[in-house]
Amino acid sequence: DGKSPFTRCDIIPLTLPEKFGFTNKYGEYEECDPFEVGDRLDDNLFFNKPLVREGKRALDRKLPWVLGRITKGPRKEGQDAPVILVAASDEDKAIFAAWRESTK
Repeated sequence: DGKSPFTRCDIIPLTLPEKFGFTNKYGEYEECDPFEVGDRLDDNLFFNKPLVREGKRALDRKLPWVLGRITKGPRKEGQDAPVILVAASDEDKAIFAAWRESTK
């Protein structure tokens, strides 16, 4: 509804992180079970405002899927760097195309 302080989404990773974990809504790091490229990670909750905005934009545009990279954004003085969604690069699109081809 755009008023909730979080967005819920499924993620299909196309690359693997160095560490398997996340920062919860209290800013604490939590480890999670390892996953593989292409595994569907269901019902992820994001409380970070930039990701919530991106989720709302996707819903407003009726987009069922968004291809992008979740990364740290520019850090403002005195603040932690926000976690943001950036548009997929040509390299990201190539990784996605190769993954899609491998699932056929």
